[in-house]
Amino acid sequence: MVQMTAVEGADDNQKRFTFIVRDWTAECRDFTINLSASSTNATIYRDVAKMADYDHHSFELWWRHSNKDCSAEKLLDINSEQCLKDSELIPKYDVNDKARIFLALRKKNGVLPIKALNDEVKSHTWKSDSNIFRNNLNEERSRIGYVGLVNHAMTCYLNSLLQTLFMTPEFRNALYRWEFSCSQSDSEAERIKEKSIPYQLQKLYLKMQTSTKRSVETSDVIKSFGWDSSEVWQQHDVQELCRVMFDALEKTFKNTDQADMINQLYQGEMKDYVKCLRCNNESARKDMYQDIPLAVKPFGSDTAYDSIEKAMRAFVEPELLTGSNQYMCEKCNMKCDAHKGLKFTKFPYLLTIQLKRFSFDYHTLQRMKLNDRVTFPYILNLSEFLEDQQNNEDDNAEKNNMELDYDNTTQLNYELFSIMIHSGSAVGGHYYAYIKSFDDNNWYCFNDQSVTQINEQDIEKAYGGGEIRRYYTSMFASSSNAYMLMYRQIDKSRNSKFMDFGNFPPHIKIAIENLKKEEDDHKRKLEYERMTYRFKLFGSHPIQKTLVEKKLEINKDITLREATKVAHKLLELENIVPLDRCRIVKYESCNELVDKSFEGLEEKTVEEAFEGIRPIFELLLEWCHEHQDFQTFKSDDMSIKLLEVNLEAGTVEDSVFVKIPYASKAYELADLTKKRLGLSEDDTIRFAQSSYTGLKLLDRQHDVHDYPSRACRLYIEYKDKEDAKEEFNNSKLFKVLDYHNNLITLHIKMALSQNQKNTTEVTKKIDKRMSLSEFKEFIQPDVGLPTNCFKVCRILGSGSEIEMMSTDETFSAQSSEVHLLIKPGRALEKGDHRVSLSWLDINSDRPVQFFTEEIIKEGSTAREFKSKISQQVNEAVGKEIPLSRIRLRKKGYTCSGKVYLDDHVFDSILSAEEAIVSMNQVPVLVRHWQPSTFTLGPYTEVILDSPASNDLFMKIAEISKLHVEDIVITLGQGTFPVNISTLELDDNHDWYPATSSKWHIVSIPSITVFIYKDKKEKAMELSAAKRDEIRRQENIKLYNTKLSTTSTRKEKSLKIFVDGNS
Repeated sequence: MVQMTAVEGADDNQKRFTFIVRDWTAECRDFTINLSASSTNATIYRDVAKMADYDHHSFELWWRHSNKDCSAEKLLDINSEQCLKDSELIPKYDVNDKARIFLALRKKNGVLPIKALNDEVKSHTWKSDSNIFRNNLNEERSRIGYVGLVNHAMTCYLNSLLQTLFMTPEFRNALYRWEFSCSQSDSEAERIKEKSIPYQLQKLYLKMQTSTKRSVETSDVIKSFGWDSSEVWQQHDVQELCRVMFDALEKTFKNTDQADMINQLYQGEMKDYVKCLRCNNESARKDMYQDIPLAVKPFGSDTAYDSIEKAMRAFVEPELLTGSNQYMCEKCNMKCDAHKGLKFTKFPYLLTIQLKRFSFDYHTLQRMKLNDRVTFPYILNLSEFLEDQQNNEDDNAEKNNMELDYDNTTQLNYELFSIMIHSGSAVGGHYYAYIKSFDDNNWYCFNDQSVTQINEQDIEKAYGGGEIRRYYTSMFASSSNAYMLMYRQIDKSRNSKFMDFGNFPPHIKIAIENLKKEEDDHKRKLEYERMTYRFKLFGSHPIQKTLVEKKLEINKDITLREATKVAHKLLELENIVPLDRCRIVKYESCNELVDKSFEGLEEKTVEEAFEGIRPIFELLLEWCHEHQDFQTFKSDDMSIKLLEVNLEAGTVEDSVFVKIPYASKAYELADLTKKRLGLSEDDTIRFAQSSYTGLKLLDRQHDVHDYPSRACRLYIEYKDKEDAKEEFNNSKLFKVLDYHNNLITLHIKMALSQNQKNTTEVTKKIDKRMSLSEFKEFIQPDVGLPTNCFKVCRILGSGSEIEMMSTDETFSAQSSEVHLLIKPGRALEKGDHRVSLSWLDINSDRPVQFFTEEIIKEGSTAREFKSKISQQVNEAVGKEIPLSRIRLRKKGYTCSGKVYLDDHVFDSILSAEEAIVSMNQVPVLVRHWQPSTFTLGPYTEVILDSPASNDLFMKIAEISKLHVEDIVITLGQGTFPVNISTLELDDNHDWYPATSSKWHIVSIPSITVFIYKDKKEKAMELSAAKRDEIRRQENIKLYNTKLSTTSTRKEKSLKIFVDGNS
């Protein structure tokens, strides 16, 4: 369709036309393009191709006008240089013409359009300064010899660690030497294998060595951790995972030859000591470690350690215990100055260093990431850090090239081989790893499914630093930098090579054979999938009078006639409808649309009949009555589903599908329908249509339906000639359709016992115009309770419940399927209102807490309502509270409002009898600010007889014993409870004395809070440390009341389950 529009005063070349193009090839879809009047046919083809993602030479475009005078289609010649304004069709209509012109996209020479490759697909590279993110679309194994790992949602941190361990010869070799053993039955052994972490790691690593794919799945390893589907959406630190996984492996390796594998490879030893500086006596204990956590910045400092050597020195720098923190020396028998610190006594063979880039900001109470530059050497000499070793600065020199000197005899030289990198901020990001291959000494980037070779410049970028966007908070500051490093000790006697295939243990060779069989089975399955077409198959059952849905699987090489036979059997129609009266047609269930039929293709293969298109559509097995003929269905015609109305039975049943050209009249549809149903020319057919405006009867000259709808439903009746003479609104046909169109299905759960888990379920059909009171009368026999003793709630898609309260409420706004819950309880009657009651305790950490729900009648007084709830109040507090000490307030979201007097709902208990006796009185809260001690007193309520400020000052003077002339006040900002920083009270608030005329108290519906102080009281001098401590405590209190404006994701602890235990 073309909608012609023009710019006011524009010439012909400036006029623009908006085309609605319909693609009639693989799938029916519409899209729009906007072209100027000077556009040529070639331009139209290129723009349509761009929108449809086709090669512009692989399809044809046809015009067709909806008027009878211009119904013929015309092909647009792609080679024509004719402009749009000079075309044969468009100049016939002015800009305001409402006529419709179709632009149809069709096959060229019977061949489907060719999909175009856009630039992004052709290159498919990530925009990066480095080649490390380049994504190879080839599914085959990377030419560099390593495979990637599939990222399941947020498991990149797991992938980087798995790749590091895979590229560690000592770990992989030891893992291969472990053999799974189980004395249970085969089925039980398979179940245990699924939960065995080392077995699944073995299997994964063998796949990574032998697979021809570009990447392999880690789902079996994830399952062995005992994780459910939600765990893969939790991102964790790779260092946390390393510790937890090593613990799990140690537990699994217990009582095997690999029982001490983790300790032998990764465990070091350090000494935690305190040394008296008076007598040099040292008290110490030994601690084991598997990683060294190094601070990126000293606590409280803005300057980072610029190398891991400096961070290591700071790690072992002793703390001086002096002053009030002196050490009690047993040898000196007195408190003495002392050094407290850590010393390394043994480094592991494989050294893991964690850079603590995630810290906590005590001012904002948010996690933050430290992106500062920290360098790390390819060769790290640790001799200066080992106790009793002599420092040798020369041995600690960094080697700037990537080739190593293996003749170095120093046994404390460690070689860098893995850099695990975090890219992102403190609230989320991505992990990947740079790993050195011990086979070829090259470095590679393992980024989930991608594996690429990298250079020295890429590694230097992992140091961190660089420009940070300052308009982000530290919580969201993002950068890519090293997070965890792994070093291997240079020791020719221990440095291993990877185990080759010839040296694999027997059980590993068997496992490889099993993997090969699995891969062969997988290939056969893929071949089966390639040869199999799957469809949703629908069929109208002539006896059940329902639309049946089945799953149809057929080989693409069988004929369409054979496929029809399979569908006929699948729908169990063998003894009901003969096969020769059935055929398969293309169908869309969501629109109840028959798209096309396949006449003359019965002996073609399914693949040929469907033109090689994979089954992205649905099928309908259509059948016809004896002596009826099938209609030929074309994709570019409109599909109509006819629903036959049985006036005697009062039912509506599926009849047939018909297709007619767009803009056909009702009489044309009637002629076609008579032929389709085998009716005589004298039969009178009535067509009725339902829309949002109601039911209407189509006269003979009425358009059946308007473009661009591709399908519609019409009701058909042709048997009752007498009823056809009646006015439509008074006819039987109208009554049957009116009832049918307002019929809805209710799925009702009745939880009538004390244990609401025990429910009875029934299904009812009702007229949706039925009121709630009528429905309760209707369902009362099933419920078995009086109508005023049960409640009706709607169940929403989320599972939450909403009570239907108004007795006049109907089901008209509901869908055709409604889920209800009926439960016992006092139902609302006319004039009833259900109210929620909450406690108000102004000086509590949680000042507002839900109490109960109650029903209040219109016209009842507050005193009557307080009498009603007094028993519940007494039971809640454990003592009898007189009505004069119960107050009702209107409740907002987080604040309370005006007080309800007895003669006229926050629920609070007063410490004394109610002091408010008039609606003119104003209750306010006051707090005493004492700057000399930096304390803010509790809330105290005062009742003002008038909104005048001098009344407030007099009341404050009474409770504080201060002179009125010494009192100044400020208004607490925001709603109750008002959160005020004591650090800002004096400087950032305006304080008013009693003599000020700039303001007066206005009665407002929420609680008003005033802060008062003695203007003569001097403020305490605060040190920087004291100020930071006050700010930290106030932020913690603010955080605990959940009033922080920053929303952060709650982190879950990482757990790996072994034998059901975490």
